[in-house]
Amino acid sequence: MSEAPGPREPEDLASAWYVRLQSPELPASERIEFRRWLDADPRHSQAFSDVERLWQGLRQPARQLGASGWYRAPSRLAGMRRPLIGALLLALLMTLWSESARAPHGANPSSAHKVHSGQP
Repeated sequence: MSEAPGPREPEDLASAWYVRLQSPELPASERIEFRRWLDADPRHSQAFSDVERLWQGLRQPARQLGASGWYRAPSRLAGMRRPLIGALLLALLMTLWSESARAPHGANPSSAHKVHSGQP
């Protein structure tokens, strides 16, 4: 039997808080909750400072990596989306047409598969 998870480390909570605080829609009540968490233990403040420093240290490398705009380039499949959907729909329609052509016309589908015993 597994044990219940223990309390999360301050670093994990600091990371979660940092990400949440980036949202402009974060309600004031959560910002107050963050402030209480921060003031509750000096380790919280230190952990949050460390996380903040880490994220700020990543800004410049992220700018350099994103400068070329590689993440905005359309994928090779983007231009094939409509033809691919059309081909799939055509295959589906052909399958349905083929199945309907095989079914006996005017026959009751439930009686088409009955086995007759030869008795009246």
